[in-house]
Order: sequence, then C-alpha cells, then structure tokens
Amino acid sequence: MLDKLVVRKGYISYPVKLFKSFDISFIFDYLLYPIACVYYNQVTKSSNLFGILIKTLFFSVPMALVEHFFETRTSLINFKKGWNAFTSFYSMTFTFLMSRTFIAIIRKLPNKQIPENNPHKGE
Repeated sequence: MLDKLVVRKGYISYPVKLFKSFDISFIFDYLLYPIACVYYNQVTKSSNLFGILIKTLFFSVPMALVEHFFETRTSLINFKKGWNAFTSFYSMTFTFLMSRTFIAIIRKLPNKQIPENNPHKGE
C-alpha cells in the first residue's frame, strides 16, 4: 500500500512493468516483501528489543542495497523528488518494525478457542 502511494506521489517509478495494468513492482510488493515480513516476524519472535532492532537491519539493509543497485545500474526503478536508497532503507525499516509491533500485539491477545459451529450438536 505504501509503495502505491509513493508511486502516485511521483517519488518512485517503475519504467519496466511486469503487467501493463500494474504500475508498481508486483514481484516485490506482493511476493518478496510479504515473505520477508513473515520470516522477519518469525526470526524476531523471541528476541528482546535490541535483538529486534539488529535483526531489522539484517533485512532492510540488503533490500535497500539491492534497490539502490537496481536504481543505479538498471532501468527497473527510478527515484525522483529526493527519494534515494536511504529513504527506502528508512521506510523498509519502519514497516518491518510496524509489522513486528502489530504481530506482537496480536500475540499478546487472549488465546480463546473459537467455538465449533456444529448445528447438529446436541441432537
């Protein structure tokens, strides 16, 4: 969702499109980044705050470096209006931490069993 907003505002463009109807990086937004978020949340599940922050860097730094490589060496990504690899790094770090916070809140919720919906029970 954030990528779509950034593209609409003109900070990033993707000149090479996977599909004509998509103006975003389909593979990254719908495959790579969600899988990385799930894996990141599993890796940091039992970490303390310092461990979470360090492990966040292990995910966001390589992704930002690859994005920088694609922007400088290929025509897959174009940064505009002051957007750069550091901005990508900050935004990815922030979203990793926000997803981790959300999952931590979900994990803290009471673990109640959902009652079985069996209409023939008790007959």
